[in-house]
Amino acid sequence: MFFARSIASMALRCATVAPPRLTSVVAGTAARSGRRFFATKLAGAPAEVPREAASKHAAEKARLLKGGAAAAKELGYKLVYEGAVGEALFRLRRFSILSASVAVIGGPLYVVLSDDEVKAGQARILSMAICGFGVMTTLVLHGFMSPYVTRMWVSPKATQLLFQKVSIIARPRYSLYSMAHMEGAPRMARPFVNLQARVDGRVAEHFIVDRTHMKGDLLRERLFKNVIKVQGSFGNTTKQ
Repeated sequence: MFFARSIASMALRCATVAPPRLTSVVAGTAARSGRRFFATKLAGAPAEVPREAASKHAAEKARLLKGGAAAAKELGYKLVYEGAVGEALFRLRRFSILSASVAVIGGPLYVVLSDDEVKAGQARILSMAICGFGVMTTLVLHGFMSPYVTRMWVSPKATQLLFQKVSIIARPRYSLYSMAHMEGAPRMARPFVNLQARVDGRVAEHFIVDRTHMKGDLLRERLFKNVIKVQGSFGNTTKQ
């Protein structure tokens, strides 16, 4: 208010020496400032998220990401999805890690045990091929199947989704997103991907979810209402 009065008094003092156009501009600025001041007073300051609620949400998120399925059950989260090949994917990942470890250890060992100098050169080439094949197959498998969701839980108020995936070392990996962050993935985002989480305007994570294994029609409709394209066995290429 004091600021608006100061501008108005300045406009009156400049009226005798300043051109009419400058006077009208200054007066208009004072009027707009006064209107903004009273509008702010009447409407009140924008509502801020209480610190207690924010800290509670952060603590709950940390507990879910660390505790996984056990924490979700304690907090009242409901299991709404189980992937058709979830258990098979865990076993495949374990076998892939085991085969890669054997290749990395066995390749150099084969070179050490080669006595003949001529055979040693061939052994080095074979060793590098074995190591490369073992590591590459593990990385390729992880690249294709890392978005696959093995299980999914929904919060009691159906506002948060907890996803379980398989990490590269065949361990459960969890991620938590708001329902508002979920959207359909573009057709060519990644093979078979049909969902993605967008946070602060950037894609944070991709998901492969088989809609036929979801529990609850309302949740399935709400989650997939913005799907742009879905591919393969996870939904024929149709626009939702």
